[in-house]
Formats: sequence, structure tokens, C-alpha cells
Amino acid sequence: MNLKNLFFSSEIHKLISFSANFPNWNKIIENRNRFGCNRELLVKKLVEQNQLNFSKKTEKNIESLKSSKTFTVTTGHQICYGSGPLYVIYKTLSIIELCKKLNQKFSDYHFIPVFWLASEDHDYLEVNHFYQGYQNKVEYHGKFQGAVGRHKIDQSLIYKGSWVTEPYLEQENWKNSFQVLLSSIFKDEGLVFIDGDDYEWKKSFSSFFLKEILEKPTFKNVSQTNIQLRNLGIKVQWNVSEINLFYLTDTQREKIHFKNSEYFIGNEVVKLDWLMKEVQEHPDRISPSAGFRPLYQEFLLPNLAYVGGWSEIHYWLQLKSNFHEFNTFYPLLIPRFSYTHIPQDIQLKLINMGYEPSFLLKNLKEIQRRIAQKYYDFEDFKNHFFFIHQKISDLQNEVKEISESLVYSLETQKFYWNKIYHQLENKLIKMIQNQNPKEFYEIYRLKDVVQPNGFIQERTLNISALVKEKSQLKFFIDELKLYLEDYIKDFV
Repeated sequence: MNLKNLFFSSEIHKLISFSANFPNWNKIIENRNRFGCNRELLVKKLVEQNQLNFSKKTEKNIESLKSSKTFTVTTGHQICYGSGPLYVIYKTLSIIELCKKLNQKFSDYHFIPVFWLASEDHDYLEVNHFYQGYQNKVEYHGKFQGAVGRHKIDQSLIYKGSWVTEPYLEQENWKNSFQVLLSSIFKDEGLVFIDGDDYEWKKSFSSFFLKEILEKPTFKNVSQTNIQLRNLGIKVQWNVSEINLFYLTDTQREKIHFKNSEYFIGNEVVKLDWLMKEVQEHPDRISPSAGFRPLYQEFLLPNLAYVGGWSEIHYWLQLKSNFHEFNTFYPLLIPRFSYTHIPQDIQLKLINMGYEPSFLLKNLKEIQRRIAQKYYDFEDFKNHFFFIHQKISDLQNEVKEISESLVYSLETQKFYWNKIYHQLENKLIKMIQNQNPKEFYEIYRLKDVVQPNGFIQERTLNISALVKEKSQLKFFIDELKLYLEDYIKDFV
């Protein structure tokens, strides 16, 4: 089942019970105000954590959080080398531009963009590289231990051939380098960063940790939601555990388990009393998992909406009942902006051939069928088979009172004719391609420039693949903003 279709299929979409309502911002603000937020602590910690990117606009945004009329719109990501794949840039620009539009429309309130630094993740293989080109992988070979954000950089191993690695030659740790880089890309936009790897914030959240350890509500709630989502044909994204926390030190991030009435950190058995004492005295040693982190995020922030990719929205849909369990506001979910850069010369070639540039982004089967349609009427061909299908359906209605087994046999015939249709269509397309190879292979060649071997540009390439020199950055960001304009309107 296509999640996008379910999400936007009607005014009251089929996933409404798993998500917040459509963007009725006044209603969302009203709902958010029913929940508390320690704004004093928030401002204090954000001032500390944003010293590396403390522009006047960022400072003003943080200061405005003292007011109950200021709210956040948030995105987040792992802290990748060189800013990671392009979609990290797109999701960040999505929250920046969305806040601008909200500030224009709702002048009684103030909205600020916040980037959640997933600094506690420990899967370094996902963050230690980026691609300057499809065949040009830039990798950092330093040894990571524990949370990647705390990693002390070996600057002798940093690639020196790109502007996106410059902060890694200047900053001491991985988190600071990523933060400085991203803030330089969105200079003067007022972007605020938040890092949950903090003693005071975790101390304020420690009752949630204790409840998760003692009562294990997340496993019960998410497991029940998973059944409902699967009944809608939606694949479950996040595998919930009995306890969804890790034990974190400078050198390790080990899962906290509960098995056979015993508690474990990794493979080591620990006493419950000791674990509870750790939560109370050293809350910074407890780290939420990917599915528990959203709860932590929304607890800390006066947040209205989370902007993410479809895979993120997938696992957020599993969490709403758990937010209710912990009496925490559940935000509006908004899919991020998506963009593929197609060079101008390729766009012109496509237009001259009679195709729109976005034609290259379709899958290969759709591309082949579209080209073949110029030479053969596939709709007429399809209608012949639809006529046969309809006749079999009519016959099923006539015999259903006589024999259910006959109805089933006729259903098998419909499946058989459907299979024949697809086989013949494929043969027709292949024959047309053999007769007109030049057009087909020219399109394949152009597609290979944009998406070689099916690699999706925004999920593979780094911003440095499109912006070779930092002096070109403003032009690229301004171009993105033009495309974002209509997209953002749909959510405001």
C-alpha cells in the first residue's frame, strides 16, 4: 500500500487516527497549549548549544521562546559527514521556509525552525561518508566508540578537497563540525540546533525513562498500533522492544533489555535497583532509541509539527498512542520537500524530444511504455482485455446462484487473462524498442546521468556534488526556495 496515497487520499485520510489532523494551525496551537514546556530551561540550554552558530536571528529566535506565543517546527537527522545526502538540506530548508510562511500568516504568534541533532546514534557506518559523485565516495576512517556526536575527530583523516569538510578541520568533535557546516549553509536564516545529549534535559525527562523501564508501556502501545497499520497494508518501519532505551558512556551505547524477568545492558545482567539509581543520578547515561526519541523531543520543545521523509513518517505513525500514554503532545506530520536537479542541457534535449524533464524520474517500465505509446495505441489494446474481463464478471454473476466453485474457476480465468495482457504488452514494447532503438536508448542515456543504476539523487549525492564551490551556494539555495514556494503553500 502506498503511504502517500493513504495519507492524502481524502479530506479525512485513512491514517487520521494514527496522525495529527490536517494543517489547521490555530487548532494545533490550541491543542499544544494544553501541554506544558519548561521554557526557562529550554532557552538556557539552547543558548549554550548554539554558541557555534549564534547569529543575531538565531539569538532572537531563542530569546523569543520565553514567550508562550512562540512555537517550533522541527526536523532532525543523524549527524553525517559533510552534511550527508542532499535530502538533509531539503528537509532543513523545508522547516525554514515553512516558518517564514507561518510567521507571515499568523502574526500573533512566532514560529522558529529547529534542527534536532541525533548525536547519540552509534551506527557510524551510516554517517562516516558522503558522495561527491555517484562513483566518488568520500569516507572518514576514524575509529568511533559510543555516540557518534561525541567522537573526537582525527583531522589527519579528513578529506581536504571540498568546502563541506572544512569545519571538520576546525572543530574538535563530530557534532560540532556538522552543526557549524549546516549553519553556514543556512546562514542568517535563524536556524536553531538542539542536542538531546544533555544532563539537565535528561534529568527533566527521567520520570519517562523510569516508566519505560518499570512498566514497559511503549512495547504494549506500539505493538497494538502495528496490528492496525498492518491491517491497512502498511509495512511497519520500527521494530519496538520491551525497553526502548540504551545505556550510554563515552565508549559504548548498549541496549537495555528485559528478558526472563532480568535486566541486561548488552549481554551483562544488571540489578533493577542499580539501573533505577543510574537513571536518577546519571540520567545522561540513558539514551532513547529511534522510536522513543520523538517523545523526548516533543517533551522538550513547544513543537507544532515535525517535517521528515516518508520513512520517518512511517515510524511516527506507530507512536501516537504512546504519546497519549505519556501525556505528551503529538505533532502534525509533514512530508519534506523533494527535489532532483536535472542539468539544463538535458532538460532541453527532453523538451525537444517531446517529454517533460520529470519524465526521467519515472521507473523504467513507465518510461518504456510512454515511449512505445507514440507508436501504438495501448489504451485500445487494453480495452480489448477489459472487455474480456467484463464478460467473465457478467458470467460470474449469472452462475453464482448455481455454483460457488464455478465463480472461483472464472476468477482464475480473469487472473489468467490479466497475465496474458501483461506478457503481450511487454512483448509489444520490446518489439517497438527494437524498431526504434535510437529514441529509447537516448532516453536511457539521459536517465543514467540523473539516476545511474536507479540511484536516487537526493538519497545518494552530497550538496558538494551540485555546488562545487561555496561561492555558488546562495544561488543553489535561492533556486530551491523558488521550487519550495508552491509546496509550502499546501501546508499553510
